[in-house]
Amino acid sequence: MIVETQYDLVMRGHVETFWVRTDVTPLYWDVVGEVRFALELLDSKTSRTIFKSAYQGSKIERTYLWPGEDIMQRVLESALATAISQLSADNSFAQALRIR
Repeated sequence: MIVETQYDLVMRGHVETFWVRTDVTPLYWDVVGEVRFALELLDSKTSRTIFKSAYQGSKIERTYLWPGEDIMQRVLESALATAISQLSADNSFAQALRIR
């Protein structure tokens, strides 16, 4: 449960990477999406770190046409979904939440 007072844990996070780039050749573009974020759980009373980890995802899609907004959105969304899947599958994160 998320509360405004008398909380046991503090969750901090920051986005380290969130971008799209293109690697270009004379024949095609590789559109590359990359996402990386870090999370940290702290004990609210002692400020001691209970858990800390980073999650990342990347996606590459090749196009032989000028890369537009659609392909860039697809690769970035896919990279983000991969990073979120890593977080969802992280048993140590789930365990740190259960301790409290």
